[in-house]
Amino acid sequence: MDWDANFLPEYKKKICEKSEAKFKVRQNSFLMEDIENGFDPCYEWVGEFKYINSIDDLFSYLAKNNLNLDEILSYPHGMNDYSL
Repeated sequence: MDWDANFLPEYKKKICEKSEAKFKVRQNSFLMEDIENGFDPCYEWVGEFKYINSIDDLFSYLAKNNLNLDEILSYPHGMNDYSL
């Protein structure tokens, strides 16, 4: 994925170098009915944060968990409700 600073608010446009990027992720489980009905999801099933030390490790983690960053970013709520 190519990084594009144009989608960021002005105060976030200073992007780190890819070689310096670090990430944290956690796995959440929500009831589909809550999401489909527009309810606030229950956060009882939220996992602990896992720290990822490089962009390559992030893509490996996503692949291992059958996740695709482009799909996450294109999800209707995307970066607004579920920040990365």
